[in-house]
Amino acid sequence: MKICKRIKATVLSLCLIIGMCAASLPQTVHAEYGDNAYAFMKQLQSNYPYRQVNSSNGMLSGAEEWLKAQIITMGYEYMAQPFTMTSADGVTPCYGENLIFSKQGASDRVIVVGAHYDCVEQTFGTDDNASGVGVLLELASIYSTKESPYTIRFILFSAEEPGCLGSQYYVDNLSQEERDRIACMINIDTIAAGDNMYLYGGTVDDSGSIVQAQSAADLLGLDMSFHPDVNDSFPTPTKATASDQMPFANVGIPYIYCEASNWNGEPYTNFYQTSNSAVNGGTIMHKAEYDNLTFIENTFGTRAYEHLQAYAKLLDYLLENMKEGEYATGYTFEDTNTKATTTSSVYLRERPTQYSPSVTLLDADTEVTVTGYHASWCRVEADGQEGYIKTDYLTMEDEIASKEDESSEEESENASEEASKEYESSMSEESSSEAAENESEEAVSESESSSNEASKNETVSEAASSEKETDGALSQSASSQNASAPEADSQNTVEKIIDQLKNDPYTLRIVLIAAIIIIGIWLCVFIALRRKKNAQKNEDSNGASNSSEETLKKAKRADMSDSKDSDNGFADPDKNKDEK
Repeated sequence: MKICKRIKATVLSLCLIIGMCAASLPQTVHAEYGDNAYAFMKQLQSNYPYRQVNSSNGMLSGAEEWLKAQIITMGYEYMAQPFTMTSADGVTPCYGENLIFSKQGASDRVIVVGAHYDCVEQTFGTDDNASGVGVLLELASIYSTKESPYTIRFILFSAEEPGCLGSQYYVDNLSQEERDRIACMINIDTIAAGDNMYLYGGTVDDSGSIVQAQSAADLLGLDMSFHPDVNDSFPTPTKATASDQMPFANVGIPYIYCEASNWNGEPYTNFYQTSNSAVNGGTIMHKAEYDNLTFIENTFGTRAYEHLQAYAKLLDYLLENMKEGEYATGYTFEDTNTKATTTSSVYLRERPTQYSPSVTLLDADTEVTVTGYHASWCRVEADGQEGYIKTDYLTMEDEIASKEDESSEEESENASEEASKEYESSMSEESSSEAAENESEEAVSESESSSNEASKNETVSEAASSEKETDGALSQSASSQNASAPEADSQNTVEKIIDQLKNDPYTLRIVLIAAIIIIGIWLCVFIALRRKKNAQKNEDSNGASNSSEETLKKAKRADMSDSKDSDNGFADPDKNKDEK
């Protein structure tokens, strides 16, 4: 019974340890992107609607405290940055508080990930912008236990709606050295309800970050794109209007801006978000009857979750794989000499970016010569001027196909010539080897005729023994190779498992917990068996001692009975006869 009680106590202790280990894991571990982002968005819009700046309803301050609690739960330390700035109307003073927390990376170069948590009056602020806050918090939860090449600075901005006041205050208070350390700013705003998922970004001198973002979306199979170039005030892929990326872009910091809208409808701006007839005017943001989760899900189904999932997946990939300056020095162009015509009026620009100065405006159907080709931009000559035009605005003539055909024909001709040369060289090598073999055979025949039979036999025996030794050595080497092959495979497998565990902290913790459980159970069983064995030994020794004591007692009783008989006259009858 005591052993059973000890085993129960040990098992309960192990369960307690396992529970503590499980509690130490991040609460935001998830199997799918978007799960936590959706949960954060839902809590923020449900518990803290009407998060308007300067409001006395306490919702904005309540949201601030809730956000601080989430940050602390993830294991971060935050810095609150309070500010008072005048709104875009130039009159109204607005109070706000940015929440800033960071994940130190392998480099001191910084990627800023931002989203604003305020909203306009009388809306739940689901699309604008609890959705962006949800994705930011999910990324923060992922990188609370994940290493990153860059230092990631998460910023929850306040007072975006009155004119990007929180982000402007943050940038204004950065030193030039701090600004120079920022490799890119990623802004997440209004991503839940729009028809299409868009990516905007770049700077005058560097469009590398947004090019990488689009390439990553294509690689991951995400339905994201640049917005169509239908408005001269918003050249693709820029978003040169309000949102928290603009204070960064205005000081030359590259940015990526994530937003869902629909640029295919009038007035051809991001404020037109959907062509769904349930939304009057196509705008969901800033509308109390539309910007809430109930309406969004009743109208668009699972779109909100799917958009959050897609942006979370993309941004996690970018934070881990972004390469600063990947396209900073320009695209890699394939030299060509191809005729093309412009599909519409388009600017010939000095550099391959939508922000660079224009050389001239070309009319539709203008003939140009493409001197350098890339999937995104082409280097062209037009009327003696050289510049760059986006590939989408050019219709290539047949010269590209003919050139490709010519190059393929040249490659095939070169390949056939090389094959014929190789064949001729192989034939010459074979003829020379045959002549050498004939000469060696003649020499062998002459030597054989001049040697006697004994030497022949010795030679044969030596050759046979040498062949056996050679065969033995070959078989030994082959067996050693076969033996070493599984060892190398097992070693590679172990190394792969170790690398995987290093890169996956969740799996590593689970493996450690399982190891602790196995070791604990083994110890319990070992202790129980050891104690049982000791108890059995004690019982056996006690039984032997008891039996010996009983034997002694019986012997004493027998002696005592004999002595009593002699005292009572029961003597030996033979002795009595002799006495008579």
